[in-house]
Amino acid sequence: MAPAQAPRLVPVTSDPAPAHPAATVVLTRDTAESFEVLMLRRTAALAFLAGVYVFPGGRVDDADRVHAAGDEGGALRIAAVRELVEEAGILLARRGSRWATSEEADRVRAALRDGDTLAASLGRDGLEPAIDVLLLFGRIVTPQGQPKRFDTHFLVAALPAGQAPSHDAGETDDIAWVEPGRATDPAWASTLQLAPPTWFTLALVGHAASSRALRDWAAARDVVRIEPHLELTASGRRVTFPNEPELSSWHGPDGIVFDAGKEAWSPPPTGRLS
Repeated sequence: MAPAQAPRLVPVTSDPAPAHPAATVVLTRDTAESFEVLMLRRTAALAFLAGVYVFPGGRVDDADRVHAAGDEGGALRIAAVRELVEEAGILLARRGSRWATSEEADRVRAALRDGDTLAASLGRDGLEPAIDVLLLFGRIVTPQGQPKRFDTHFLVAALPAGQAPSHDAGETDDIAWVEPGRATDPAWASTLQLAPPTWFTLALVGHAASSRALRDWAAARDVVRIEPHLELTASGRRVTFPNEPELSSWHGPDGIVFDAGKEAWSPPPTGRLS
């Protein structure tokens, strides 16, 4: 896989923008030795995080809240289901005990592109969103000073049998299955362009030995809202996250630090997860 081009960094602003609720899905698939997670590359033409690999996801909209009958936790999971099928063509939905097929996923994706709601597009095939399989394990708020801010909830789920992801040929132009345990390997660090929250999350889930262990960890985890600290430095920008027990190889006296020069972010210069 060829490295992505360096992302354009968004200027820092003085007035804090509101942080919109958003949902991001860490979708897993098992391999012979471990597991991988799905990532999508944002197209170079986008104004925000251009050329960067991200997890599927996006902000919660009004239709998500209506679909969830006003329950905010449900709305986050509905948004996760919607964004995952829109961006990656993977549909977390069932009819009874049967998972949605790839053909049903394609129909729902096309209907959403045409402006339909998730509720209506699922209803035509008698499907229900499988929000029970989405396990919340993280919550990161964009630092103040950024023109676009999100209160992003990170959820993990497994790839449904019989479905395969594809990029949307609009906002995204490539997909990658990534072994998260490599996130703190310096030799691997330059192969993908990642924003600090993605580095942090990829390394965090990479501590798990298997996708099952990851889901068990997520189900038992107490989720704490994190707002990293953003500051300007002589060479660019710096974002600092709190130290996490699972990321001991990245610990610093002030937390886990990511630096950006004129173009791309770099992870902390340490070895593999301990």
